[in-house]
Amino acid sequence: MASERIITDLVACIFLTEPDGSRVLLRRRKDKDSKGNAGDMDGKYDVAASGELTGYTKAKETARQIAEDSLGVKIESENLKLIHVRHSPEERKMRFFFWARNYEGEPRICRPEECDQLRWCFLDELPENIVLYLPKVFRYWQRGTVYSDSTDR
Repeated sequence: MASERIITDLVACIFLTEPDGSRVLLRRRKDKDSKGNAGDMDGKYDVAASGELTGYTKAKETARQIAEDSLGVKIESENLKLIHVRHSPEERKMRFFFWARNYEGEPRICRPEECDQLRWCFLDELPENIVLYLPKVFRYWQRGTVYSDSTDR
């Protein structure tokens, strides 16, 4: 039996909350293909920032850099807490969700080609047009569940 080599994209995802932790920052995605056609994520709310790990970069360092590049905020490594890991084998993605409520600067849109709105939301008042897995991730976070996969209901 031949072995199949599986390649999984590793993605660092950032949750920012207000300093008191009451609301989480979400971004509304702009998802366009090379011809400018809307993709399936266009207009949906997602984590404040995310990006793929490259080379030998550590997940926490990637998360810190993505927050700065995408939102214009600086986060010290010790202020980033890993709160959840979600494996989606059908997408070949492993997402590492980091949370920060202590950061320097006001979040702003630094990549308008990827995002057209930032929105503070209470976890019990999320927008309807949200990425499907995200409410589950929030529930796992509240329960302290560190790992899930796409088969979890």
